[in-house]
Amino acid sequence: MSKPEFPTKCPLCGAPVKVHRQEIVVRGGTHAAVFEDWVGECTRCGEVLFTPETVEREFALRRQLEAGRFDGLRPVGKLFVAEAV
Repeated sequence: MSKPEFPTKCPLCGAPVKVHRQEIVVRGGTHAAVFEDWVGECTRCGEVLFTPETVEREFALRRQLEAGRFDGLRPVGKLFVAEAV
């Protein structure tokens, strides 16, 4: 996938936006999945900007996980929840 266009300045604080690839974790019910995509990130306040396609992919994946469907997903390792101290 080619790098999408993002605003050059943060819509919140006006600082420059850096475009890079980032892992995005999606939780649905008791399941979780990870995918990587392009994001824009403010160099000052840390605001993260997503493309509409990334947001739609995240919501579709969340619905899929909530339904207990794992088609197109590859199991990798195990996920653990640490007990509260």
